[in-house]
Amino acid sequence: MQHDQCLEDHAMLGGSVGLAPDVTIGKGARVAARSGVMNDIPPQQTWGGYPARPKMQWMRQQAVLARLARARRQGRRGVDTSRGELSCEARPEWTRLASVNQNRSAWIEQHPTH
Repeated sequence: MQHDQCLEDHAMLGGSVGLAPDVTIGKGARVAARSGVMNDIPPQQTWGGYPARPKMQWMRQQAVLARLARARRQGRRGVDTSRGELSCEARPEWTRLASVNQNRSAWIEQHPTH
């Protein structure tokens, strides 16, 4: 069985990007470092994360994870919803993502690259 991955003209991949079998990176598309591409990426778009998502969706996810991490460091159980921020109890999928991100950070600390 043969799997083809297609990188069209001027596509840019960051370091340590993983590509699933049979995906196409469109012309001029950009993929952030340490992303996992599972689906085709349209031309002239920026994607990131694992699995890779369009830039704005990925950036929103990163912002929520940062708020949850900040709340956890401050000893709060959730994030203040009166200011429009998400609560851990209200959005369990973000709690799961925060724990995945925390596990990844712990692994990186235990396995230095230098």
